[in-house]
Amino acid sequence: MSESNGTTRDSIADDRRYDVAVVGGGPAGLTTALYAARLGHETAVFDRGGGRAAMMQDTHNVIGTPESVSGNEFLSTAVDQLRSYGADYRREFVTGIERIATDRRRLALALSLSALGWAVQAAGLWFAFRALGTTIPPYVPLFVIPLGAVAGGLPTPGGLGGIEAVQITLLAAATTVAAPTVTAAVAISRVGGFFLTTSLGAAAVAALKVRTAGADDYV
Repeated sequence: MSESNGTTRDSIADDRRYDVAVVGGGPAGLTTALYAARLGHETAVFDRGGGRAAMMQDTHNVIGTPESVSGNEFLSTAVDQLRSYGADYRREFVTGIERIATDRRRLALALSLSALGWAVQAAGLWFAFRALGTTIPPYVPLFVIPLGAVAGGLPTPGGLGGIEAVQITLLAAATTVAAPTVTAAVAISRVGGFFLTTSLGAAAVAALKVRTAGADDYV
């Protein structure tokens, strides 16, 4: 879907460029895009469809949303709200982003931040075991997390179940910890990681520079 200059074929056709491109149209991605659009940035969401939220029969723990609302209804309402602020929502699958590969400095920065992200996830998994009264070698999560991430490419919505299954299998094989404890630690790590990344994403959006024009509308 992507071209060498970092834009999509559709955006090339209409000669439109975006300030913010969000890959993934789940609750976190749509919320990020909504904030960016309301702050005056040209924003687009690229979503392959499906995902965990779309599988929900009822919506829980979302302020202002009745539990009777299904995941698909919730996402549809969010997309409509996003479009009302001028953002684009595209049902496309992102197969590659080549622009960063042409800039060695950006590529090095991206790889460094990616490695840092995996290290933070590995630390979170290690502390999850500590919270359950068990200690595992620090190097174990360092290979479990990246290998588990590969499972995100499995043909399930968002890698649902695949990542957790791979992590549990690897941890059970590499340690002497009982399977129930391993399962609990992975669950704690995955849920905690979700809230951490969501919080960091919200903080990143809040740190975006706001255009002065019409700034009073966002107060």
